[in-house]
Parts: sequence; C-alpha cells; structure tokens
Amino acid sequence: MSRRVYHFLRARLTDDGMFGRHFSIGTGIFSAITLLFAGIAVHVSSANGLTAFDDRVSHWFNTHGSPALTPFMFGVSAMHGAIGIPLMSIAFVLLLARLRDWHWCAAVAGTTFGGMLLNIGLKYVFRRGRPSFTNPLVNIATYSFPSGHTAGATLFYSVLAAYLMSRTASVGMRCAIAALAAAMALLVGLSRIYLGAHYLSDVAGAILEGLAWLAVCLTAVATARRYGRRD
Repeated sequence: MSRRVYHFLRARLTDDGMFGRHFSIGTGIFSAITLLFAGIAVHVSSANGLTAFDDRVSHWFNTHGSPALTPFMFGVSAMHGAIGIPLMSIAFVLLLARLRDWHWCAAVAGTTFGGMLLNIGLKYVFRRGRPSFTNPLVNIATYSFPSGHTAGATLFYSVLAAYLMSRTASVGMRCAIAALAAAMALLVGLSRIYLGAHYLSDVAGAILEGLAWLAVCLTAVATARRYGRRD
C-alpha cells in the first residue's frame, strides 16, 4: 500500500505524464482560491460583520466622490463591461488563431467566455442586491455578487498575462506583466465600488472567481497538451 501511495505522489510531483506537477499545482491553486471565495460567499449570504463593513465602504465612496475623478471611473467601467471584455477577448483569440496557437486559443476562449458564464450563474445563486444610496451615480437592477466587470477584467488580463509570461524567461519581465495585470483588474474593481455599482466583497469575490477559473482552464489546456504529446 505504501509503495502505491509513494508512486502516486511521485507521479503528481514530476513533469512527466498527463497528471504531473502542473496538474497538482493547478489543483492546489484552484482549491485554495475556492476556499477563500467560499469564505466571502458565506459572509455575504449570512449578512454579518462583513456586509456592515461593505456598507461603510460603499457610503464612504458615495460621499467622497470627486467631480474630476468620476468621468475617468465611468470610462474605466465602460471599457470593461458586457461589450468591452468580449471584444478584447475575441481580438486576442483571432490573433492567436492567426499565429496557429490553438492551445492558447482554447485557453483564452475558455477562460474569458466560460468565466463570464460562470459569473452570471453565481449571481443567480447568491441573488445579492446592489448598494443603495440617496444620490446614486448608477442605477442597476441586476444582482451584485460577484462583480461581472471585475470578473471579466480579472479573467482577460490574467490570461493575457499568463500568455505573455510564457513567452519570456526574464523574471523581472514576468513580475512586471503580473503586476500590470493585477493593477488593471484592481482598477476596474475600484471603479465599480466608486460608482456605487458594487460592494467591496463583490469585487473581492469576482477576483477570486476569475483566478480560480483561470487555474481550471490553464490546467485543463496543459493536461490536454500533454495528452496530445503522449499520442
């Protein structure tokens, strides 16, 4: 029995085979992020101290908005909505198709479009209402958790970063790419909180959702690529 366990663990930690180190790392990342998402989701559903903190943050932004900053936040939000993210994703997929990089085509399409469908499903699972203000900047009737704009930005910029990072061996360049992708996702999330469209936990949940789904898609594509090489 111990020999079988040893060989199983050894296979999970080597670079050989379909379910080697890449699969173990991907599964571990997905599991850790999913646990964090579940923790936020439980607090959102139970309306406890986290939701009270959400209200304080939302009302602070609502009362401290800047006339000079508001148009910029509207612009950031509009660029990453139901039209912007799909258009950028389609353009990226077409570029990869032109390069005949089919595995990355599948990774990008699965990450962005699959992740947005997942986001819609999660909204209907939790059915959380939007923030409410006396003088709101936006009025939205759809559900709030997790943020669709933030999820879309996280999905798109993270898979773009993963692709670019796979094309360079420079540690410094990889760190810069990852930092820029994170900054873009956080900026979109901040714009949604600033405009009063979402709570802080909506944005945090969306980022975690996007990263978890990215782990699923990249792991699946890497596994499929190894299966193809085995054949």
